[in-house]
Amino acid sequence: MKPFVHLPVHSFTENWEYNLALLTTDQYRAWIWGMRNIISTTLLALTIFISQGVAANPLETFSSESILGSKKLHKSLNGKTWIHEYLKGEFEFTFGKSGLIENHEAWEGVRWRVISPNEVILGSRNGSKMIFTFDDEIKTFTNVDWDGTPTSGRAKKNK
Repeated sequence: MKPFVHLPVHSFTENWEYNLALLTTDQYRAWIWGMRNIISTTLLALTIFISQGVAANPLETFSSESILGSKKLHKSLNGKTWIHEYLKGEFEFTFGKSGLIENHEAWEGVRWRVISPNEVILGSRNGSKMIFTFDDEIKTFTNVDWDGTPTSGRAKKNK
C-alpha cells in the first residue's frame, strides 16, 4: 500500500474528475474516509452550536424556585375547570388529570403541559401549539388562539 497522500479539498475545484481518476484505490478510499470525517465533524459542531440556543439560561429554567412554581401551577390547574373567552363566546374546559383537555369539543385530544411557573402549553394532534400565560394568583390567563386571535380566560368559580 502506498503512503497516504494528503489531498486538500481545494485541489479538486478544477478538473476534480480527472484528479480523482489519478488516485489509486487505496488513495481514493483514504480521501473518502477523510471527507467523511470532515463532514461528520462539521455536522457535530453544527449540532452543538444550534443546541446551545435552545435554552438561553438552563439554570433559570431548572432553578428550585422555577420547579416549585411549576408544581404550584400544575397543582392549581389539575382537574380544575376554566372559562376560555374566545371572540364573543365563553367556553368551559377542564385541565384533565390525564394531561388532556376535557369538556371542550373543539379541543378533543389536546394535551396540556406546564412549561414554567406561569405558562402552560397546549398541543393539538396536528402539531399546533398554544401557550397560556397565567397571572401570579392563577386566576386568569391570556393567550393567542390557534387562529391567531388574542384571547383570555378565567378560573370558573365554584358554586
